[in-house]
Amino acid sequence: MRIKSLFGSVLMLTCLTAGSVLGQSFRAERPIPKAVILNGFRAEEQSFSSSEKAAESLNSILVEKGYRVSRFKVPYDDLVKVGQAMYGAKIVVYYGHGVIHSQNIFNPTSYNVGGFKLGTYFAPPAEFRREIRFAADSLVFLPGSCFASGNCQEDRGKVERSILEKRMAVYAEPFLYCGAAMVLSGANEAQFLKSYLHDSDVIQAYQKAARRGKETVKQLNGFEVRYREDADQLVTHSVLVTKPSKSAPSRASSVKRDRQVIGK
Repeated sequence: MRIKSLFGSVLMLTCLTAGSVLGQSFRAERPIPKAVILNGFRAEEQSFSSSEKAAESLNSILVEKGYRVSRFKVPYDDLVKVGQAMYGAKIVVYYGHGVIHSQNIFNPTSYNVGGFKLGTYFAPPAEFRREIRFAADSLVFLPGSCFASGNCQEDRGKVERSILEKRMAVYAEPFLYCGAAMVLSGANEAQFLKSYLHDSDVIQAYQKAARRGKETVKQLNGFEVRYREDADQLVTHSVLVTKPSKSAPSRASSVKRDRQVIGK
């Protein structure tokens, strides 16, 4: 009896010790959330310096919240390392031009718009679908990219609302396909991030970050699209595209690319 009791005590002590070590190991190996900030503007462009200032602000917010932030800017264009940094990222921010692989800017599809431009390289939506996987339910910010907020520099005069709305939905789709839960453009990304990281309320964060204007909410292309517009002219901004609860759209077996590549 004594030997049996002693054996039971040793066994219990061993289990407790192993549990403590495992607990410490689990805490020590808890993954650090990743964030990536890209500045695709060239140094001579007017938007470069303002984007760098905004990136610094976001970097401070994210680091304070425990994120490991990877930052890339022109002339750095090593897409291999950028892709590695993006893999599993919880937050991705892209300051830069919108990308369209088509000559028809008025009839975009999710297979010829989206992606990013870094230096002289255009990362098209087809490459995103094939190579990039964000963390589940990640956030993507496209503060000033044409098409993402509906409007585009190439527009001449007012554009039909249906076209603006279609641009919003299809530009966001490649990012949502790769794991993002939402894509925000044309709003105050720093204000959104502060609010969202505080209480995880998407709509409340949007309300704090969005610019003033009439708000519209629609189901477009299988996503919920929320945006605002100026009262005196049809200029859309503050676009939030969120992913539905169902699975992401199926991958296309082939992607047809048009000859011209235009950076907006």
